Amino acid sequence: MQNENVKTSHTDVMPAMAEFLMEVSLEDIKKMPATFQFIFDLELETENMDDVTLRIEVMRAIRDLKTLTDKLLPFTDEVIEKGVKEFRQLQKCCKNA
Repeated sequence: MQNENVKTSHTDVMPAMAEFLMEVSLEDIKKMPATFQFIFDLELETENMDDVTLRIEVMRAIRDLKTLTDKLLPFTDEVIEKGVKEFRQLQKCCKNA
């Protein structure tokens, strides 16, 4: 995902993911695949979804959300928050070194 005129690098990925995890609760993440599936099922009834490319992209997005959910499932919000805080501290230490 890119914003115009913003330079990013591979080192920006993990901090951005950490920020995402801090802002979104695990419960919200767990609900995302079902929510998107619900929206997708409704959209299938419209002419927009006659586009095979759009269908494929929506299915990929749902799959990716399920993968994210599966990866985070073993963790609680508290464990994720602790991990993000430790990640931030480690990142600060590395920048100061």
